[in-house]
Amino acid sequence: MELNKEDWGDRKFILATNNENNICEEVTYERVKRVMNWYKNLKWDDVKELGGNLKYLKTDFIDKHNSNDDLRKRMVDRCSELLCLKENIWEVVDFESWNQKIENKIKIFKKQDKYLAILYDMFFVWEFKKILNSLEEKENILIYAFSHYKIDSDDFEELKMNFEIEEIPDPILEVYDSIFWL
Repeated sequence: MELNKEDWGDRKFILATNNENNICEEVTYERVKRVMNWYKNLKWDDVKELGGNLKYLKTDFIDKHNSNDDLRKRMVDRCSELLCLKENIWEVVDFESWNQKIENKIKIFKKQDKYLAILYDMFFVWEFKKILNSLEEKENILIYAFSHYKIDSDDFEELKMNFEIEEIPDPILEVYDSIFWL
């Protein structure tokens, strides 16, 4: 974090733990949060904020004993978190108020002028394109689409914006397929 502050870098790091004795929740997270904002070093000198972003994610298994709808919803939430982590884009864009039937079919996140758009069901591609065309910024849009065929820019040629299609990491796609095509 100090190097990022010195040279305006974009270094990232991930801490992983089994959270034994709540070390992550009660100690590590709080320490990193304080260092980002303001703290005193070992000599009790004030150290100015180092800035940065901090996310705490907790993994868990997704039980199969619940209903298929519940299982799909939880899988969409988990996939969204993983893709947000991969792209470092976390702010949720609220668009669902115009159409409730797209809940858990489309997710959009934003960081400054960059968007992360995730399409979970290709049956909602028309709504997805409509939402993307309504975004304020028309640059730097990353699109992830869950599909059984290879998605490319031709599938989104109607979009009036600068976008990239990203491939969903295989492990996420395999688990998604096994749940959504039960």
